[in-house]
Amino acid sequence: MIVWGGFGEGDRADGGIYDPKTDTWQRMESAPFGRGEHFAFWTGSRMLVYGGQTTESDFGFANGSFFTP
Repeated sequence: MIVWGGFGEGDRADGGIYDPKTDTWQRMESAPFGRGEHFAFWTGSRMLVYGGQTTESDFGFANGSFFTP
């Protein structure tokens, strides 16, 4: 399971990967900038993060990026 982004103390640009077999978390590399309310899709080998917004913007992003663990 991958958990990334969201809102907290500002916009989150970090996340983690959970392995249920070992009951452990692995920290992910931080993204260039944080976002929340985004869409994420697992392709089988990469995660696509698209859309969302920041706490400082009323407009949504029209961009995204891939994460390869």
